[in-house]
Amino acid sequence: MDGLGRRRFLGALGGMAMLGGTAGCLGRGSILGSDETEPEWPSVPSPQNIPDDATTERTYVIGRRGVDNVFFGKPIGVVIANATASKVEAEILIERYGAYRWTPKLESRHELKPSSKIRFLLCDPAKYRIRLSTPDHEAEKQIPKSDFDCNDKVYSLVVTDDGIDQSSISTTMGCGPF
Repeated sequence: MDGLGRRRFLGALGGMAMLGGTAGCLGRGSILGSDETEPEWPSVPSPQNIPDDATTERTYVIGRRGVDNVFFGKPIGVVIANATASKVEAEILIERYGAYRWTPKLESRHELKPSSKIRFLLCDPAKYRIRLSTPDHEAEKQIPKSDFDCNDKVYSLVVTDDGIDQSSISTTMGCGPF
């Protein structure tokens, strides 16, 4: 095979790999109801600031690719929870950074019941910004693109009586070929 034929072959092979990587894509902010199959959640325990008895009210999947795509790192979990004894009105904004600007991926308002949580699965490797606002407090968490690797990760923003507590948990495997 001459140099030009090899380039065409490799180019076609790369194009097929790119096309195959987008198969089974999920929408921009898919909402999974309680009767639907939940995506594979990162296999780490919940961060310690999430109440043990917290019930999941809803799961959002944010991203365009399937959660089983191993070529771009594992999806990252984000949990927003209420650890107070009363309902909390929460505004949630999840933005993705790309093309030199922040793009909203999800904007929502929720009434979080006591000991409840909402889960978000970020599927596309990118820089993300999560903003949580309540009537009394605001918090922001940024997740760098480099966090999308072979480790399971979950970040949390938990509404408490004193403010919004942030925490995270991750496996610590060495990612790489060796």
